[in-house]
Amino acid sequence: MRRYVVIRLGLARVVIVMSMVFLSVLVHLVPGDPVKIILGPRASESLSRLVRPEMDLDESVVAQVWNFLSGAIRGDLGQIS
Repeated sequence: MRRYVVIRLGLARVVIVMSMVFLSVLVHLVPGDPVKIILGPRASESLSRLVRPEMDLDESVVAQVWNFLSGAIRGDLGQIS
């Protein structure tokens, strides 16, 4: 039974990491700038420059996934809009 639980927890970690990588890549593959899509077409460039680092969109996909996972381990799952 213990072996089964350990295997399942290991597989759950793999699924979570793969899901985060997929979603991070998907954000970058969507046509257009993700910040402009979130803020809308009338958002100013200065607002876009403020929001981009808050959402880690100025970093690589690997860094984004790492930041999320390290925060999730500490219990920080992000902000609610």
